[in-house]
Formats: sequence, C-alpha cells, structure tokens
Amino acid sequence: MSFDLNSEEFSVNPLPEGFILDFGSTMVNYNGKVALVNYSAVELKYIGGFKICVRNEDSGQWELERVVIPDWKKTFRPNDSSSFVGTIGTGELVFTAPTWLGDGSEYVLYYKTGSSKLSGTFKLNEPEIGAYHYVRDCLNHFECLLRTTT
Repeated sequence: MSFDLNSEEFSVNPLPEGFILDFGSTMVNYNGKVALVNYSAVELKYIGGFKICVRNEDSGQWELERVVIPDWKKTFRPNDSSSFVGTIGTGELVFTAPTWLGDGSEYVLYYKTGSSKLSGTFKLNEPEIGAYHYVRDCLNHFECLLRTTT
C-alpha cells in the first residue's frame, strides 16, 4: 500500500512475482528501500545468507537480491534462530537473536557488510521477560540505542 501526497490517494503495490506472503514474511527497511524477506532465520541458520526482494521506487518493480554473510557460522552459534530485521543509517545489517549468549535474553546484533565480526550488540531484555518477544516493528529505534562493541 502506498499514499501519494500530491493526489492524496492510496494505491496497492503488487507483491513480487512468485512471492508468497505468509507467517514467515517480513517487510523491512533495506538501505532506505522497502523490502520483503521470507524465512530469513531458516536461511541464515543453514546457508549463512538470505534472499530479499527490494522494491525499486522509480520503476515500481521488485528486484531479488541475495545477502550473504561470509563468516555467519563462525560469528553465530548453529542453534541460534537469528532473524534479519533491516538496516540502519550506517548501512549495518540488524538481526535479532533470542538466545545469542545462551542466557535467555534477546539481543540486537549489528553487522557491517564485508566485516568478519559483529560491529555491535545490544541486550534487549532480561531472561525473566522471555525470549519470544518480537522486536521487528521497533527497528527505527535501534539506531539510537547505546551499543556495546564486540
């Protein structure tokens, strides 16, 4: 869905060809563009990357890209169910990791493309709160959080 400020009209944006919108689908900010990701946690866990459909605002077309993180398996534990949630102004990729340190807390992980390690981490909640809170809708606030370097 989009809204034209000049005409004050809403219009429906078609989904990418072959894209199935379901429970594992997420709309994210990818380098300032609207993008759709399906099951990034599953793809990250097994292949160290994920596919993303990025909308070209000029043409209105969707372009399929593959994001690969070379050292994913060295940086992240194999049982982690980390999910891609978008990018921030610095261009860093942002992930949520429910049990990254094994303490039951949820973490936000920052990764600079081309790097061999995380560029920062942020602990979101204590174990008592639970590790199943979803933070995908709050990405615009992650850029402002105090970060710890790894």
